[in-house]
Amino acid sequence: MRRRCRPAEQYSMNFLKGRVQRVRLALTTANRELGASMVEYGLMVSLVAVIAIPAVAIVGHETSDRFESVAAASGGEGGGPSDQTPTTLGQTGTSQGPGGSGNPGGGGATTTTTQPSTTTTTLPPTTTTTLPATTTTTSAPAPGGSTTVATRTSSDFYWFNKSKNGGEGAWKATVGFKNDWIRHQYLTLEVTRIDATGKRTTTTVTDFYVPAGGSASYDAYDNALKIDGANKTGVVNVEVKVVSIKTADEKWQTMTYTVNGPATAVTAPTIP
Repeated sequence: MRRRCRPAEQYSMNFLKGRVQRVRLALTTANRELGASMVEYGLMVSLVAVIAIPAVAIVGHETSDRFESVAAASGGEGGGPSDQTPTTLGQTGTSQGPGGSGNPGGGGATTTTTQPSTTTTTLPPTTTTTLPATTTTTSAPAPGGSTTVATRTSSDFYWFNKSKNGGEGAWKATVGFKNDWIRHQYLTLEVTRIDATGKRTTTTVTDFYVPAGGSASYDAYDNALKIDGANKTGVVNVEVKVVSIKTADEKWQTMTYTVNGPATAVTAPTIP
């Protein structure tokens, strides 16, 4: 026979059932939230790992390369001072790792290292000597060539006023020069004017240019002359003489040499 509950008992039972359902609902919600949080944490850890692993790999390679460079610069890879016996250059040294002689445990491998001897050579100091530039001045003839004077001479009045027994005017004396050398030449000339009484007046002309393998003509102007029958007054002769030549040799070294040749004479022209 089924027992019928009293209203108070029925109320208590319903109350307990409601509390149990609420607890179950709370536990279910907590489990769901906990699961979502674990998933989020898992995703964050994965992202951090994806970013960190390449970075650690790159830094690890760079650090490894740096340690290898330092080890190579210090004489090779190996343990510290406590793991290696000092080795003298030119001799054989023995190093033993952990477990070798003098270390507990025994059975360590033995490595023998032989390093080559080092020879140091000291070079003598080097002395550099700078020579000054050379300018050649010589009195010898120009090598391979010469300047020939008097290749051509002439005289003529460039103005003249006639009179009954003669006239007066001014004339010029022309002397040609030829250069047989492969370099240009610059002549120093002595020009001497001789008047009707025998008086000589000398002037100097410098750097008269004669091209290489060519020729040039020098004109001496301002030779005043007056003619009256058989009498003459003024310049009746002009002499031109080369006293020095400045040129260059085959290596373009400047050279100057003196010339002591004869003067070239030019006589005044006749009345035009």
